[in-house]
Amino acid sequence: MPWIGFVVIMGHMSVSHIERQNADAPSSIDITGAQMVMAMKLTAFCWNVWDGKQDQTELNDYQRERALKELPSPLDFAAYVAFFPGLMAGPAFDYADYRRWLETSMFDLPPGTDPSKAPPTRKQRKIPRSGTPAMIKMVTGLAWILTFLVGSGYFTPDTFLTDKYKQLSLPSRIFQMYMMNVIARTKYYGVWTLTEGACIMAGIGYKGLDPKTGKPNWDRLTNIRPLGVELAQNSHAYLGNWNINTNNWLRNYMFLRVTPKGKKPGFRATLATFVTSAFWHGFYPGYYLTFVLAAFMQNTAKSEFPFCRPRDTKITKKPSQTPAASYAPSSFHPTAPNHSQPSATTTSSPGSSHNSPSASSPRLFSYSPCLIVSAPGPQSGFTPSSASASPAPSLFRLVSAGCSASSRLADSVRTCSALRATSLFKALHWACRRILVSNLTRWWMRLWKRSGRGGAASLCPTRQR
Repeated sequence: MPWIGFVVIMGHMSVSHIERQNADAPSSIDITGAQMVMAMKLTAFCWNVWDGKQDQTELNDYQRERALKELPSPLDFAAYVAFFPGLMAGPAFDYADYRRWLETSMFDLPPGTDPSKAPPTRKQRKIPRSGTPAMIKMVTGLAWILTFLVGSGYFTPDTFLTDKYKQLSLPSRIFQMYMMNVIARTKYYGVWTLTEGACIMAGIGYKGLDPKTGKPNWDRLTNIRPLGVELAQNSHAYLGNWNINTNNWLRNYMFLRVTPKGKKPGFRATLATFVTSAFWHGFYPGYYLTFVLAAFMQNTAKSEFPFCRPRDTKITKKPSQTPAASYAPSSFHPTAPNHSQPSATTTSSPGSSHNSPSASSPRLFSYSPCLIVSAPGPQSGFTPSSASASPAPSLFRLVSAGCSASSRLADSVRTCSALRATSLFKALHWACRRILVSNLTRWWMRLWKRSGRGGAASLCPTRQR
């Protein structure tokens, strides 16, 4: 069972974490960093061997690609675990990638590729020339480390304990705290960029040919994207650009493994993944406070994403069938009949369906302006044809005008390229619209329940008479 190997490996690493924490000697040699990288490799290897013995139809594409049906030789296994470019600080990778690199099958051209477009190599070496991209990574990594060495003298945690810091204005204090965190991250930027350059020099960072430029792509073992971290708009983007290979390990060998087959991962899988990350880092209380809180933040952001973030969609409205009003979906009330209503044909843009709900799912006030003249109930006797016969109350006309104006504003935002690029404006607009619509819906449901008849007749004096 791979879980036995997981417990043994993590338990052995935990002993080193506890000894390091008790010693509290920063000047001593610390081996826990290398052990953390080895823990990722060894636990992934256990799962790869396990997947090789399972029914391949029950595995996903990632698991089938990395499944091991035969054990490697002891020499190949030891070389994989102690791979020097990523020994101390990563990046970690699966044995399947190492074997393809060792057999040089990683550098084979895809079927149908013109041999004349093959990347240049040196003499009989099959690995494409990687000196230039490796040197670029080395210079970039050294620049990040130099930034850390210089900036750490100006922005340190000790600054927050001085009386001078208390006398600063609020914006100055926020700036000092923000810069201290930026400087603290630069050392990770530097180390991970240097190790990535070492893997590129060895050739294992090769990811095939770029389909756009036709040049070699060396992003297979990219572990950090500094701009993606610093300019992240949400927690998902922040975590997705930080320590990328560790995130892949947690996702494929913890998050998806604790989820029962046939079910979607939920909050339990998210919490187990973040607790495992905290346990993998060590036993300082800050790790558990940070990662457990991050689990709740991630789950909250995932749940509220469709309601607070604008959707990049194209809307084509059909001709209205009823000039007086359009009606809410039948999911508004469980006993409502399935009336036909004017709807919008929504075509999701590429990449927008990952975190956004399906466009075919019924949503109240989602895309089209909606005027609820009556919530159809078993006792109301209300039909669509009677909507235009009797004028709606002024309050309902106000609601309809507000929804229509909001819908027209949303359409103008989607079609106007200048406002389309302003994501902040779109986010504010959609958030305000969602709050307004939810409050109006809650108000109408409250009145509908108080009426006692399940229709708008009891709320409209003209209809009662």
